[in-house]
This record gives sequence, structure tokens and C-alpha cells, in this order.
Amino acid sequence: MTAVTPLSSLFRNVRALLVVALLTGAAGMAQAATKASGTISNVDLGGGVFRYTITLTNVGTTAVKTLWFAWVPGQDYLATSPTNIVSPAGWSAIITGGAPGDGYAIQWTTSSAPLAPGASLDYSFESTDTPTMIAGNSVFFPSTPVGTSFVYEGAPFSGGSSEFVVGVPVSPSAPAAELKGAKSVTTTKSKITVRGTAAGLLSSVSYRIGSHKTKPVIGTTKWHFTAALKKGRNVITIVATGPGGASKPVKLTVTRK
Repeated sequence: MTAVTPLSSLFRNVRALLVVALLTGAAGMAQAATKASGTISNVDLGGGVFRYTITLTNVGTTAVKTLWFAWVPGQDYLATSPTNIVSPAGWSAIITGGAPGDGYAIQWTTSSAPLAPGASLDYSFESTDTPTMIAGNSVFFPSTPVGTSFVYEGAPFSGGSSEFVVGVPVSPSAPAAELKGAKSVTTTKSKITVRGTAAGLLSSVSYRIGSHKTKPVIGTTKWHFTAALKKGRNVITIVATGPGGASKPVKLTVTRK
């Protein structure tokens, strides 16, 4: 004879399942609400030492009270122990890791100055790890980027959390300069007007004749200048410059008869 489960027991079981589902969903929402993104830049201090600055942005909906850089539970990714750590106001830092077969990490925490949603803070440290090492994978865990990190809504291991990678800012590419017309000209005149264009993120466009002093052109994206010519061969070099560096030089050879 098959036993029949009382309706009261069925209701209790269903209610228990609903409670579990609701709690799981709430935990998932809390997890998703705590999010961050970050980039890391560097300054060469000389002597093989670099100062790194992490810019952390809270892209979630809850405050952030812990940044654990170069770390996931059980793994630390910096090759050497960092030094001269600087924390935002109200934050403090400790170095973690250092066990055999493990790297190092930095844990920043606060109880009084959380990073609010939409806000950013800078965290810095010095290291002999090169920018190439910081931008690459860990020497201890070769399949994991050094910048792999965690943020927590509260103290470490409390509240919502998320894992992300602190990335290296993408450097803007150098602009490009282009000459209008032929790159080799013969003339009997003592002066020549040169025209061209430049593309990309521009700071300036300049030219020089031979090894003479560099001079600015008139304009940027559309530029021109008039140069005096000596008898014989004149090599004019035009360069566009921007945050990404200088463009490949464009050369115009003018032969004055």
C-alpha cells in the first residue's frame, strides 16, 4: 500500500523550497550589486623601481570597503613584495601572500570611507616588478593575469563581492601626417608652400629643413607652411605629435635650380 503524504507536509516542503530559492536569489543579487573596474598606470622611478597607481571605479550599486589587488582566495599574483604603499584617506593596507610557490598581493580596507557607487579612488605602491610583468600573467600561476583582484562590500569575505581584472590603460596610437602632392619637387623659386593633412589625436604638427630648427606649421588636421629654399637639394621633414607619440616622419625633397 502506497503511503500518502499529507497536504500539510507538502505545503511545508514547498514553502521551504521557496525560502531557499529566495535566499539564493537575494545572495546572487547582492553579489551582482558589488562590482568594480580598474586600471593601473606606472612611473619609472629609476634603478629598476616603478610606482604603480591603481584607479578603482565602483560600477556597482553598493559601496566598496575592500580592494584585494592581485589576489583570489588562496592565490597571490605579484612576483615580489610591494613597498611604499599609499592608501586613500580612511583606508589601510596590508601585504598578503609570500608562502613558497605563492606570490604577493595588497589588501586595502576601510570602515569609515567606503568607495561609493560611481566614484573612483587611487591606490599606489612601488615595486621592482616591471610594467610588462604587471600587465602579464603571474609567474606563480601562469594562466592568471597579475591584475586579477577582488572587491568586497564590507570587510574581506563579507557582503557582496566580485572578481575583476585591473587592466593596463590602452595608450593612444600616434597620429598620422600626410603630404598633399608629390614627395619630390624641382623648382626655380626661392620659397615653397607645402600643404597636407594629419589624423588622430593631435597635439601639434611641425617641420624642419635638413638639420635646422623645428618650426610649427599653420593648422593641424589641415596644415600648411611656407619654407625658404637654398640652392640645390632641400629635405623637409614633417611630423605630427600627440599623446601616443610622434607620427612616422613624412619627407618632401625639393630641388631648387
